[in-house]
Amino acid sequence: MKKAALALAAILAGTGAPFAQSAPAKPGVVVADSEHQPWALSNTLPVGAAYQLIYENPVTHGVELLVRFPSGYKIPTHYHSYTEVIFMLSGKMRLTVDGKTHVLERGSYAVIPAKTPLALANTGWGRCEFISSFDGPFDALGLPNLLDAKLGH
Repeated sequence: MKKAALALAAILAGTGAPFAQSAPAKPGVVVADSEHQPWALSNTLPVGAAYQLIYENPVTHGVELLVRFPSGYKIPTHYHSYTEVIFMLSGKMRLTVDGKTHVLERGSYAVIPAKTPLALANTGWGRCEFISSFDGPFDALGLPNLLDAKLGH
Protein backbone atom coordinates (compact mmCIF):
# COMPACT_ATOMS: atom_id res chain seq x y z
CA MET A 1 0.00 0.00 0.00
CA LYS A 2 2.78 2.42 0.90
CA LYS A 3 4.49 1.80 -2.45
CA ALA A 4 1.22 2.47 -4.32
CA ALA A 5 0.60 5.67 -2.35
CA LEU A 6 4.09 6.93 -3.18
CA ALA A 7 3.56 6.05 -6.84
CA LEU A 8 0.31 8.07 -6.89
CA ALA A 9 2.05 10.99 -5.21
CA ALA A 10 4.75 10.83 -7.90
CA ILE A 11 2.13 10.85 -10.67
CA LEU A 12 0.15 13.75 -9.20
CA ALA A 13 3.00 15.85 -7.90
CA GLY A 14 5.97 14.77 -9.93
CA THR A 15 7.86 13.77 -6.79
CA GLY A 16 8.07 10.64 -4.71
CA ALA A 17 8.15 12.46 -1.36
CA PRO A 18 6.12 10.66 1.30
CA PHE A 19 3.58 12.50 3.42
CA ALA A 20 4.46 13.04 7.07
CA GLN A 21 1.88 11.32 9.26
CA SER A 22 1.70 10.27 12.88
CA ALA A 23 2.62 6.72 13.79
CA PRO A 24 -0.33 4.36 13.30
CA ALA A 25 -2.31 3.51 16.44
CA LYS A 26 -2.42 -0.04 15.05
CA PRO A 27 -1.50 -1.49 11.64
CA GLY A 28 -3.50 0.20 8.89
CA VAL A 29 -4.70 3.11 11.06
CA VAL A 30 -3.53 6.58 10.03
CA VAL A 31 -4.22 9.65 12.15
CA ALA A 32 -3.03 12.99 10.79
CA ASP A 33 -3.71 16.70 11.20
CA SER A 34 -4.07 18.22 7.74
CA GLU A 35 -2.89 21.59 9.04
CA HIS A 36 0.53 20.04 9.69
CA GLN A 37 0.82 17.96 6.52
CA PRO A 38 2.62 19.10 3.37
CA TRP A 39 0.53 20.11 0.35
CA ALA A 40 1.68 18.61 -2.94
CA LEU A 41 1.25 20.41 -6.25
CA SER A 42 -0.43 18.53 -9.08
CA ASN A 43 1.34 18.10 -12.40
CA THR A 44 -1.86 16.91 -14.13
CA LEU A 45 -4.06 19.94 -13.37
CA PRO A 46 -3.64 23.66 -14.07
CA VAL A 47 -1.03 25.31 -11.85
CA GLY A 48 -2.36 26.27 -8.43
CA ALA A 49 -4.17 23.14 -7.26
CA ALA A 50 -2.70 21.45 -4.20
CA TYR A 51 -3.63 18.21 -2.48
CA GLN A 52 -2.91 15.82 0.35
CA LEU A 53 -3.32 12.11 -0.24
CA ILE A 54 -5.59 10.82 2.54
CA TYR A 55 -5.87 7.19 1.47
CA GLU A 56 -5.29 4.82 -1.42
CA ASN A 57 -7.13 1.50 -1.59
CA PRO A 58 -4.45 -1.17 -2.07
CA VAL A 59 -6.76 -3.31 -4.24
CA THR A 60 -8.64 -0.80 -6.46
CA HIS A 61 -6.11 2.06 -6.17
CA GLY A 62 -9.08 4.35 -5.58
CA VAL A 63 -8.00 7.45 -3.69
CA GLU A 64 -9.31 10.03 -1.26
CA LEU A 65 -7.70 13.42 -1.56
CA LEU A 66 -7.93 16.67 0.39
CA VAL A 67 -7.86 19.31 -2.35
CA ARG A 68 -7.27 23.07 -2.19
CA PHE A 69 -7.97 25.59 -4.97
CA PRO A 70 -6.91 29.25 -4.70
CA SER A 71 -9.43 32.01 -5.38
CA GLY A 72 -10.29 32.25 -9.10
CA TYR A 73 -8.91 28.78 -9.88
CA LYS A 74 -10.57 26.91 -12.76
CA ILE A 75 -10.31 23.45 -14.28
CA PRO A 76 -11.74 23.31 -17.80
CA THR A 77 -14.03 20.53 -18.95
CA HIS A 78 -12.52 17.11 -18.33
CA TYR A 79 -13.60 13.66 -17.17
CA HIS A 80 -12.39 10.77 -15.05
CA SER A 81 -12.30 7.02 -15.72
CA TYR A 82 -13.91 6.39 -12.33
CA THR A 83 -16.72 7.91 -10.27
CA GLU A 84 -15.71 11.03 -8.33
CA VAL A 85 -17.34 12.19 -5.10
CA ILE A 86 -16.72 15.77 -3.99
CA PHE A 87 -17.51 16.91 -0.44
CA MET A 88 -17.02 20.63 0.24
CA LEU A 89 -15.24 21.61 3.44
CA SER A 90 -14.88 25.36 2.91
CA GLY A 91 -15.29 28.04 0.28
CA LYS A 92 -17.52 28.09 -2.77
CA MET A 93 -17.07 26.15 -6.00
CA ARG A 94 -18.98 26.10 -9.27
CA LEU A 95 -19.47 22.64 -10.75
CA THR A 96 -20.72 22.35 -14.33
CA VAL A 97 -22.00 18.92 -15.39
CA ASP A 98 -24.10 18.12 -18.46
CA GLY A 99 -24.57 21.83 -19.21
CA LYS A 100 -26.00 22.55 -15.73
CA THR A 101 -24.15 24.69 -13.22
CA HIS A 102 -24.32 23.89 -9.52
CA VAL A 103 -22.83 25.85 -6.62
CA LEU A 104 -21.13 23.76 -3.95
CA GLU A 105 -20.57 25.27 -0.52
CA ARG A 106 -19.53 23.91 2.88
CA GLY A 107 -21.40 20.69 3.60
CA SER A 108 -22.63 20.09 0.05
CA TYR A 109 -21.49 17.23 -2.12
CA ALA A 110 -21.69 15.87 -5.65
CA VAL A 111 -21.37 12.38 -7.11
CA ILE A 112 -20.09 12.46 -10.70
CA PRO A 113 -20.31 9.14 -12.59
CA ALA A 114 -17.29 7.87 -14.52
CA LYS A 115 -16.69 9.47 -17.93
CA THR A 116 -19.08 12.38 -17.22
CA PRO A 117 -17.63 15.70 -18.47
CA LEU A 118 -17.30 18.31 -15.73
CA ALA A 119 -15.69 21.68 -15.09
CA LEU A 120 -14.79 23.26 -11.74
CA ALA A 121 -14.18 26.85 -10.66
CA ASN A 122 -13.50 28.41 -7.26
CA THR A 123 -15.99 31.28 -7.21
CA GLY A 124 -15.40 32.43 -3.63
CA TRP A 125 -13.25 35.28 -2.35
CA GLY A 126 -10.75 32.94 -0.77
CA ARG A 127 -9.50 29.42 -1.29
CA CYS A 128 -11.81 26.43 -1.25
CA GLU A 129 -11.09 23.02 0.21
CA PHE A 130 -12.85 19.75 -0.45
CA ILE A 131 -12.45 16.01 -0.25
CA SER A 132 -12.35 14.28 -3.62
CA SER A 133 -12.74 10.49 -3.74
CA PHE A 134 -12.36 8.17 -6.71
CA ASP A 135 -13.37 4.51 -6.80
CA GLY A 136 -10.36 3.74 -9.01
CA PRO A 137 -7.00 5.35 -9.83
CA PHE A 138 -7.03 9.14 -10.25
CA ASP A 139 -6.86 10.52 -13.76
CA ALA A 140 -7.99 13.74 -15.45
CA LEU A 141 -8.76 13.10 -19.11
CA GLY A 142 -9.72 15.50 -21.87
CA LEU A 143 -7.72 18.43 -20.51
CA PRO A 144 -5.68 20.41 -23.03
CA ASN A 145 -1.93 19.90 -22.89
CA LEU A 146 -1.35 22.39 -20.11
CA LEU A 147 2.36 22.84 -20.78
CA ASP A 148 1.67 23.65 -24.45
CA ALA A 149 -1.13 26.03 -23.44
CA LYS A 150 1.20 27.78 -20.97
CA LEU A 151 3.93 28.11 -23.62
CA GLY A 152 1.46 29.36 -26.25
CA HIS A 153 1.81 26.36 -28.63
